[in-house]
Amino acid sequence: MRKVAVGFIGAGAFVRGQHLPNALRIPEIEVAAIADLNSRVLEELSGEIPLRYTTTDYHRILADPGIDMVIIGTRHEVHAELIQESLVAGKWVLCEKPMAQNEAEAAAIIAAEKKSSGRLAVGFNRRFAPAYRLARELMRPVRAPWFINYRIVNQNSHALADSSYSHESRMLYEGCHILDLAQYFLDADPIRVYMTGDRYLNNCCILSFADGSQFQILCASVGAVAYWKENMEIFAADKTIGIQDFIDMRIRGFEGEADRLFAPHLGEQAAAVAKYGFEFYEQYVVARANEYIPEEYRVDWAAMGISNPPIRRPLPPAFRLDDFHRANQRMRFFSADKGWLQSLQHFARCFLSGTKPENADALAGAKVTEMTFALLHSLETGETVDLREWYRRKGWESR
Repeated sequence: MRKVAVGFIGAGAFVRGQHLPNALRIPEIEVAAIADLNSRVLEELSGEIPLRYTTTDYHRILADPGIDMVIIGTRHEVHAELIQESLVAGKWVLCEKPMAQNEAEAAAIIAAEKKSSGRLAVGFNRRFAPAYRLARELMRPVRAPWFINYRIVNQNSHALADSSYSHESRMLYEGCHILDLAQYFLDADPIRVYMTGDRYLNNCCILSFADGSQFQILCASVGAVAYWKENMEIFAADKTIGIQDFIDMRIRGFEGEADRLFAPHLGEQAAAVAKYGFEFYEQYVVARANEYIPEEYRVDWAAMGISNPPIRRPLPPAFRLDDFHRANQRMRFFSADKGWLQSLQHFARCFLSGTKPENADALAGAKVTEMTFALLHSLETGETVDLREWYRRKGWESR
């Protein structure tokens, strides 16, 4: 079977904990090469994975005609440059978010994709989360308007530490996921946006659509460590769907449909989740968090002045957490299924078949970047921003 030869540019914690293990599990992909500035990391990976080569110079991967696709997992500030170079080299490119950090970078990436024989996929994996795919399918025939509440809230250790995250808007580097999801889910661009809060950590946003639909986002860096991170509620006519952290899906008002439980990422502890439900998932995440994280990446919440007491429920659970430990020793963290593997597999299959991917392309990534800036403008001015006019000035048509 023809496989997609993939080269990685950047082999940091997230790549080694997520993209690399996913790629190794996908039958259509051969992990062929890895580039990173850290030679020690390259030596470790070459001992674990059958690679063609490793290199400290990513240009070798871009110049290699035997590499079909590159996955970029570097720091944010070099994403735009690496995307452009990779597209100029004719590669298919999957790059972690954010795609760009300003308007000039976004415009340059759009131009590069138009000229390239390759394609770009921005790492907005939530488009491919199994629970969200089903919700979108169920909602397709439901008449507008839809009213959607989305919460993405958790203690952000990166922002609390002195890192680049503490000097960037969380809407740009993480809220971007949900801005893309809103456009994908409603198959339209918002016409107006509004945001309150502060510039970096905590925001409430309202995205208004032409059909009367509203998508509200709470993106914040507060709350208990032990509470789950993401929650989505969809209300329309006599229909409601609620999804807790991609795992527990409550379906109401749909004839013949039943509630669903979705297995965690890579099927880890799937049987226990199916048997004991979301309560098992919630308590297991908290109890086993550090079991999945290498020592150098563990977070000492107490040292940051943040309390993290254990979960105590009014009734004892039907399970003993001591009976459950990770089965996959190579997996670096335990997580809900947010669509990482499916996103990459879909992109690889489209490469092989020559079909257009559903992944977010350069224009979709640019619109998310610009929507973030429009929201920040709204925050600064206290006014609602007409996104149609905002896009029109850049020569983009709204859907």
